Amino acid sequence: MRKKWVKGILAAMGELAAVCVIITLAAFLICKMDGGRISKGVWFRGADLSRLDRNGVDKTVTVFVDPALGQETLKTFYEDKEHIVTLSELDGCFDKETVYNAALEAGHRDIYRKALLWLGYIRQHVEITCPVTYSAEKLEAQIQAAAEKVSVTPEESHYKIEGEKLIVYRAVNEVEAEEAALRALFQSRLLEVSFEGIPIPCKIVEGKPIDLDGIYQAIKRPVRDGLLSKQADRRPVTDKGDNGYDMDLEQAKEIERQKGNPVEIPLKVTYPRINMGTIEGELCIDLLGRYESKFKTSDVPRTGNLKVASGKIDAKLLLPGEIFSFNETVGKRTVEAGFDTAYVYTAKGIEKGIGGGSCQVSSTLYNAAESAGMQIIERHNHSRRVEYVPKGKDAATSYGTIDLRFKNTQSHPVKINAGVDNNSLTIQILAA
Repeated sequence: MRKKWVKGILAAMGELAAVCVIITLAAFLICKMDGGRISKGVWFRGADLSRLDRNGVDKTVTVFVDPALGQETLKTFYEDKEHIVTLSELDGCFDKETVYNAALEAGHRDIYRKALLWLGYIRQHVEITCPVTYSAEKLEAQIQAAAEKVSVTPEESHYKIEGEKLIVYRAVNEVEAEEAALRALFQSRLLEVSFEGIPIPCKIVEGKPIDLDGIYQAIKRPVRDGLLSKQADRRPVTDKGDNGYDMDLEQAKEIERQKGNPVEIPLKVTYPRINMGTIEGELCIDLLGRYESKFKTSDVPRTGNLKVASGKIDAKLLLPGEIFSFNETVGKRTVEAGFDTAYVYTAKGIEKGIGGGSCQVSSTLYNAAESAGMQIIERHNHSRRVEYVPKGKDAATSYGTIDLRFKNTQSHPVKINAGVDNNSLTIQILAA
C-alpha cells in the first residue's frame, strides 16, 4: 500500500515537472518569436496592443487613445466657483515611445505568466499606465484663468444713508489662489492620469467686521434748521440745514448678527422745519429774465414733448457758481422717459425722431438765461433756421453730443420756472 502511495506522488511530481518544462520552453519560444512586438494580453487605456510593433502602437495611440484623452476634463473649484479645462486645451497626449517601451516591458516582465496566457491557462490581460504629456505654456494659461475666477478683491465694510435706512455693507474677504500649489496638483493629476476634481488652494485675508459703535458715533447728530438771511444789498445767505439721525444701537446689532449683505437698519430721522424747499419759496421772488415762444397745438406728439421737457427743468434751483446742463437735467430722450416721436432738425433735413420739440425748450431757456445775465458756456445753432425764435437765438441739443450749458454768476441762487399754457411755452429765471 505504501509503495502505491509513493508511486502516485512521484508520478504527480513528474507531470508537474513536465508542465514546468513546457511552460519554460513556451516562454522561451515566445520571447524569440516576439521580435520587438508587444506580447499578447497587454492593453493601454482600453486599446489592445497585443502583437503590435512600434508603428502599430503609434497608430493605435494616435487614432484611438489620444482623441479619447482629449475629451477628458479637469475641473478646478473653490466654493461655488469652478473652471473646467479639457485635455485637448492643454495639448494633452501620450508619448508614443514611452507607451511602446512600457508595453514591451510589461509583456516581458514575467515570461511564465506570458506563457500561461499564450497556452490559454489564464485570460486576464495587463493594463499599462503612462503619464500625460502637455503644453506647459497652455497649462500655465489655464492656471491663470482658474486663479482669476476665484480671486476676490477685498473691500472694507462701509455704509450709506438712504432715506430712513442705514445700509451697511459687510467687508469682502480677499481671496487669492495659490498658483504654485494649484500647479503641483495639476501636474500630479496629469502624471497619475487621474481626472478627479481639483480643489483650488486659496489664501484668505479676512476683512474687518462691521463696527456699529463707530458708525453710530459717526452718524448720530441733532437736526439743524436751514437759514435765510438778507444783507443790506438784498443778496441772501442760504443754508439748507441738516437732518437729524439716531438709531436703536441694540436693535442694530441684533439685525447685523443675522446673515445677509448688505444689512438694512432703520433710522430715526428728524427733518428740519426750514429746509431748501422753504428757502426756495422765500428766495425766488424777483424776476431776472423771461422768454416766451409759440407752437402749434395741432402737433400733439410735439406738444407732449414740450410739456415733458419743460417739466423736467421746472423748479430747478442753481446755487451761486453752479452750472446748468440741459442734457443732464432733461436726460436722454426716450419713450421710457415720456417722450414721443415728432419732427426734429437733423443734418439731412427734417425727420421724425424721439423727443422732437425738446430743442424749442432749450432755445426758449437760452433766451431767458441770456436776458437774466447768466454766463453762456455752451450753445449751438441748428443746421437750418427754426421758426419759434429769431435767427441766431436758437439752442440745438442732442443727448450725448451737443448741449446747452450756462453758469449762475450771481452771488445768490436762481430758480427756473417753466410751463406750457395753450400754445405758449414760457420760461422765467427768478432770484431774491
